[in-house]
Amino acid sequence: MTINRFADISNWQPATKSWLQALKNEYNVKSTCVMITQNIGFFSPTAIAQCYYSYQVFGSFSCYHFFKGNGTAEAHNFLNALQNKIHADKSTVVMIDAETENIPNLTAHINNFIDVVYNAGYHHIYVYSMGSMFNYRSDGIQTGKLHHGAKPWIASIGRGNSWDNRPTGVKVWQYTWTGNVQGHSVDLDYDSIGELSKGINEKPKKATYWQKGKLFEAKSMLSTYSDLHLKSKRAPRFGAKSCFYADVVKDGKITRLKTHLGYVSANTNFSHRVK
Repeated sequence: MTINRFADISNWQPATKSWLQALKNEYNVKSTCVMITQNIGFFSPTAIAQCYYSYQVFGSFSCYHFFKGNGTAEAHNFLNALQNKIHADKSTVVMIDAETENIPNLTAHINNFIDVVYNAGYHHIYVYSMGSMFNYRSDGIQTGKLHHGAKPWIASIGRGNSWDNRPTGVKVWQYTWTGNVQGHSVDLDYDSIGELSKGINEKPKKATYWQKGKLFEAKSMLSTYSDLHLKSKRAPRFGAKSCFYADVVKDGKITRLKTHLGYVSANTNFSHRVK
């Protein structure tokens, strides 16, 4: 079993490549879990840069939300940031930080959050809190009832920095809040599963192209080109949800859509076939 160290960071830590490189050098950290949102409307002002530079330094990052108790609404805030600001793909590992105490039926509220995130396609989900919050009280986190196989990530401080001192059965463990890099404190964690410290290595799905059809709807902004090979871009574009007529034409082993504005990609990720 391989044990790797990673760090969870928020807007309290620097959003620079040099600081993350120093973090890597000082503690042999393999990746970061970045707080991107909190509550219903907060988006961390450092999140975009921290995710971007984490990917440059470590080759991966994960994202988390600091939970206040409103599962569904907070999940939508998190998803909006994840998809439209961070632009994180569906292999991204995600976490809900549920340190909030005295919320009746806390597990149910957490499951509402998990359901929204899972149904949006993010399937690698963790639930973080201090050890005393897991299983022990009716308003705690009942790990056996978490939806979609969400995994616990437990904070238990004061045991030392050796993996052998972890709480029994724990696979992801935050062991200190007092790491220090260039004068900035940082949380440090161990990961024996490998998802938070390495990311998810999923083989990309093979692209598919429309083989027939006459009327299509753009899923997002769709560029047009004057040539079949999509080398010379034109100014006109099809807006998201706009419909257009096209002929499916061959370009070697794949196809293109020939429209009245020019050629567009026939990749099925970019459009729906209406008829």
